[in-house]
Amino acid sequence: MNGIQIPGGSGTSYNDGEQVTNLLGANHQPVTLYAQWVVETNIAEVVGVGKYSTVQDAITAAESLGGHQTVRLLNNVELTTAVTISQSKNITLDLQNFTLKNQNGREINIIKNNGTLAHVAPTVLQLMEIEKPNTMVDSMIK
Repeated sequence: MNGIQIPGGSGTSYNDGEQVTNLLGANHQPVTLYAQWVVETNIAEVVGVGKYSTVQDAITAAESLGGHQTVRLLNNVELTTAVTISQSKNITLDLQNFTLKNQNGREINIIKNNGTLAHVAPTVLQLMEIEKPNTMVDSMIK
């Protein structure tokens, strides 16, 4: 099994889901394993393109690609300002099982939809208002 040397650390790193076997050291003594976690700083992605640190950055990137694009949340998100779908743009917002809500319940429009926005369930949209809701295809909010 080939692992990757951890920069600045000792030992061998293995890929997610990789099987580790033969965990006995010299004279069949147990081997101690240590976990090193990497914090995910990206909260949204454009499917098939890349990950972004803000929902708006992901939406902007998706819009620049043209056509219909999907922006997927990678974590729960609390917005302090609204995100905007530009005019004539077609975006699907896939929240997976994450929550998109206003930070501290502030009364702001969290999505300014000037284009076409499709929302993919299942998830929870909390304390939100959507400008121009007539252009939103939504399988969850009634």
